[in-house]
Amino acid sequence: MSNSQAEKTLMDLIKLFYKYTGQDDLIAKLGLLIMMMENFPNFLMPDKRGTDYLANLFETKDENGYKKIDFYKFLSTLGGVVTNYHRDTA
Repeated sequence: MSNSQAEKTLMDLIKLFYKYTGQDDLIAKLGLLIMMMENFPNFLMPDKRGTDYLANLFETKDENGYKKIDFYKFLSTLGGVVTNYHRDTA
């Protein structure tokens, strides 16, 4: 059975996460910022959010202060960005 488009999209998101993580399976703040700027520039809208938007969002997810987040928190961060984009474009 072939994967649906939605399944392919989610699998690509997993691959994208791993492209920017270290061997510890965590994404660092800088890696997240680079990944978002390279792959989701239209979702960031810095003119509306300010230059520290992603950094501040990352800080709220980095509860333990390790300066890295796991896949679950990565999805939560991405979900926040997408939700804000949806709200702004609706």
